Amino acid sequence: MGKVEIKKSLKTSDYREAQLRGRIERVKIDAEWETLRRQLSPAVVSELSEREAWQLAARWFVDFEKRNAEKSDRWTSLEDAERELAALSTPENIATASYQEAEHMLAKDGLRLVPGSHSWTRLNGFIRDGLIEAARRDIARSFPLVALPTDPQFAGLTASTKLQPVAKITVKKLIAHVRSDTTRSPMSKKTTLKRTAQWQAITEFFGADTDVAQIGRPRIREFIDLLQKLPSNATKHFPDATIFEAVQLAADKKLPVLATETANDYLRTLGSLFRAAVREEWLTKDPSDGLLIQAKTKVAAKDKRLPFSYDDLKAIFSAPLYTGCKDDEAGYNVEGTKIVRRGRFWAPLMALYTGMRLNEVPIDAR
Repeated sequence: MGKVEIKKSLKTSDYREAQLRGRIERVKIDAEWETLRRQLSPAVVSELSEREAWQLAARWFVDFEKRNAEKSDRWTSLEDAERELAALSTPENIATASYQEAEHMLAKDGLRLVPGSHSWTRLNGFIRDGLIEAARRDIARSFPLVALPTDPQFAGLTASTKLQPVAKITVKKLIAHVRSDTTRSPMSKKTTLKRTAQWQAITEFFGADTDVAQIGRPRIREFIDLLQKLPSNATKHFPDATIFEAVQLAADKKLPVLATETANDYLRTLGSLFRAAVREEWLTKDPSDGLLIQAKTKVAAKDKRLPFSYDDLKAIFSAPLYTGCKDDEAGYNVEGTKIVRRGRFWAPLMALYTGMRLNEVPIDAR
């Protein structure tokens, strides 16, 4: 933003009103900072298809060729050039060079892949091949009469090649596509209002101009965290607030948050957007697949039980049945010398060590 401080007029002379408006303005400014922080952080791309990886690699190769073509120095010794090519081609050197080029290219585009992932390996492989091809072309420029093998996958790519920009679909465009898709079942008025509110929340959180291909599971988990703090009926409580502002204001007022099922409905709507992008081949898969908030299991009052204490267990297993009883019939609770290891003896032990209820213990042991 380029500012050290931000000045806002609250447009009121009333002290209490100024306090309220000041709080709202602070929340709005915090939301602006949050947006800027997200923009500064590289987007984590969960997966690249082979086509997407190749598009990135092809664009990198053309740029790399431009840099090579601009170099003023040329090889004067073919032997030195071939030695340099051989050195570059060693596994250790080519791995280092391709890693550095891939990192530089991704950083330039504001992207980040996890090194070692399938997508990283795929992209790195293209760049590794491109470095070898570029080195051969560099030799050919210095020694035009020398015939060197070329890599057919880079045929047609030169410093002057004009590549079409990689097509992307933004959050805003994807929602507009889904909204206008005539192949979908029409929504009722009530559903339309609900979806519109959900789409608005999704747009505010992820950013209208964000490429959906750059939205990965870590970012979706952050959305889940926010949903669990979002108040119910947020648009009614705070009609002019963003979801970030609504969360902060609701926390100040200690308002109840969304029910788990309602929050999950937001996630299902997000998933439906991703699946629409998959159908249109803008994405290779739905990054939100399987991400839902797990509801806390409620235990009915009749099923609630207090655990046995140490004294309880001591009393149970100090009974004559375990220390010595008269017999295993009517005298099982009368002190004696017999320890009869039959059903009555084993059932409590099985329940203790397995957690089974008494009616779950096998009949033969009861």
